[in-house]
Amino acid sequence: QMFNQPQCSQSAVLDSFESASQLDAWLRDQGSRNIELVAALNDTAIALAGLFPCHGSQSHSAWMLLFVHDGFQGRGLGKLLMNILSLVAHMSGLTRIQLMVVHDNERAISLYREFGFETEGRHEHYARRGNEFVTTLTMARIIAEGTEKYAEMDQVCRDFPEISTA
Repeated sequence: QMFNQPQCSQSAVLDSFESASQLDAWLRDQGSRNIELVAALNDTAIALAGLFPCHGSQSHSAWMLLFVHDGFQGRGLGKLLMNILSLVAHMSGLTRIQLMVVHDNERAISLYREFGFETEGRHEHYARRGNEFVTTLTMARIIAEGTEKYAEMDQVCRDFPEISTA
């Protein structure tokens, strides 16, 4: 249901998932070392975030994804999940996190830049939005040893304001 929201579906690089079981199957296919976070309210997923570690000579890096339900965007949930993923990446020894974002998703790009992501590439006609091709950006963040400062997980959660359904 979250993936079918207008803003989410307009901004997604991935195809939308018709059901929770279809999403679950896709996540299982990505590998067993994944870190997947789902925020739910009243049994409804309102956000999904994940780190998908690479293998072999790229095992120091991971792909990241983040989706927030349209009705919960702009409330700090994406920022909370980014904080958690940053902490987990650091604790896992990752030194690079990368992602793809649709070029006109300004809210997401701004959030990623706030967390130190920089644009590394531009991909014309990479994904479809309905019948149109859209341009995506590859963004990455390098985590240099000794330069990261992370709050403890309980502090990250304490600093997050209560989400209301209003």
